[in-house]
Amino acid sequence: MKRFWGILAAAAVLLGGCGTAGQTPATVEVIQGESRVISVTASEEVRVEPDIAEISIGIRTEDNEAEVCRNENSLLTEAVVEAVKALGVEESSIQTSGLDLYPRYKWNGSEDVLNGYTMTTTLTVSDLPVELTGKVLTDAVGAGATDINSVTYLSSGYDEAYQQALELAIQTARTKANVMADASSCAITGVASIQENNSRQTGRHTNYSMDMAAMASSTAETVVQPGELSISAQVTVEFSIE
Repeated sequence: MKRFWGILAAAAVLLGGCGTAGQTPATVEVIQGESRVISVTASEEVRVEPDIAEISIGIRTEDNEAEVCRNENSLLTEAVVEAVKALGVEESSIQTSGLDLYPRYKWNGSEDVLNGYTMTTTLTVSDLPVELTGKVLTDAVGAGATDINSVTYLSSGYDEAYQQALELAIQTARTKANVMADASSCAITGVASIQENNSRQTGRHTNYSMDMAAMASSTAETVVQPGELSISAQVTVEFSIE
């Protein structure tokens, strides 16, 4: 007998209360003569408190002479580095991540004329305990830092949290598949395949544009609120049915 191949049925169902809103709908796909599967995409998240911070700070100087501008910037940068190290931060955790010296011009009515130079050094301080973040920012500004570019929060328990989210996502996929199978008068017989959809990413939360003038006028320690990190995982699971 001649063998016929073809898709007999396909249905898409989005189940409320399972996985994360906005995720790819689950599907049922029955193929004559080939595989009979329910394909489900599900995602879950785990929230954790960050315990590590990474900050980016800048030292900006201006002068009419390029060399004077560079000299002043170097002295202030050295003072900032020493202030941060005095708090117990390892030198290996302090990186010069940006260095920029450029001329400034102004318009005199007919042409641009040189109006001095600006130099900015950017320092990235990593592997910083969260509880030390405020003190590092305060002392860095006190030593001469003029810009706080970002504060990034991370968790040393990221791997464990991600694995937990992955497990929860697979459980959610199975729950959805069971409901779909029951509604379709099918029975799940096993797992045909599992695919991890999203690549691992660094959990972080960033704050920008801190008020440097307000910080400089106060001796209080800079207040930072790490909040929580959301670590998510998404999977597509194909369940064999009969």
